[in-house]
Amino acid sequence: MLAAFHVAPNRLELRATADPKPAEDEAIIRVRACGFCGSDKHDLSRAPAEPRIPGHEFCGVVEQASFGASFSPGDRVVVDPIMRCGQCDYCLEGRDHLCRTMAVIGCQTAGGFAELVKAPLRNLHPLPAELSFEAATLADPLAVALHAADLAGAVEGKRCLILGAGTIGLLLAQVLAMRGAAAVWLADIEETHLDLARRLGLFETILVSASQAPDLPSDCDLAVELAGGGGSTLAMAIDSVRKGGTVLCVAQRPPTEVSYPAILFRELRLQGVFGQRSKDFAEAIRLLATGQIQGEALITDCFPLGQVQAAYERFLQPSSVKVVVLP
Repeated sequence: MLAAFHVAPNRLELRATADPKPAEDEAIIRVRACGFCGSDKHDLSRAPAEPRIPGHEFCGVVEQASFGASFSPGDRVVVDPIMRCGQCDYCLEGRDHLCRTMAVIGCQTAGGFAELVKAPLRNLHPLPAELSFEAATLADPLAVALHAADLAGAVEGKRCLILGAGTIGLLLAQVLAMRGAAAVWLADIEETHLDLARRLGLFETILVSASQAPDLPSDCDLAVELAGGGGSTLAMAIDSVRKGGTVLCVAQRPPTEVSYPAILFRELRLQGVFGQRSKDFAEAIRLLATGQIQGEALITDCFPLGQVQAAYERFLQPSSVKVVVLP
């Protein structure tokens, strides 16, 4: 088969490699679509210990499954990339995204930027006929948004600010609106992202400029840091919430100093958000398939597998949102 290998910082190389061999509890999936995730910017910018096949937002068609499996060759499936043991204390508590032996397809094992990939049978979900392969790549980021919204608590009637209108930001805005938020603001440095936000729903948008302080809403109940990197967006999020408010930290950042007095004296809740639970993934598929959450509109570019490096370079451009590779 052909697969894209991460061979150097910011470099993917198409290579012929052996087809994957499944264990008894695994299936072989012929990949039909695989998306780039924001976390890929961090992972692929580093030198790999050895060449590996990335890609954890993928779906396709079952090529091979063990006898007696609940899936058969030809079945359309979307794959939850998080592999959980199902037996540790976190899994049994329903917090299986914190599994003590958690691994991610496309990180610890070969991923979906390939013609074929193997995955545990328990990670396969039926792909509804109403949902395209391209849109199904949004299941994992939407699951992250659903997990974040659950950690935020009840948002009905609340004022919410999202800093970073990328894929998860645009999905989370829809989730918060669906759950009854009184107002949802989306702030970003890219006008193209904000244009998309306005087309998705009745969201207020704020263009953030490097040359002047942004005019952000104050007294918010919830602020979400989704810009990541080393910028000042976490401080902006903390400044924007009211006393007793909540700040969700979703995007990856380097070690960062926070305003401890603001958190202490205003009794703020600073909540980390990591990954998604298996129940979030199943709910994400349902919401995308029923059209309650718009996913297809977030896809800005599609590339064939043979142009995976061009796809990655397009993904790095600030104006892109979701870039999908179609093996």
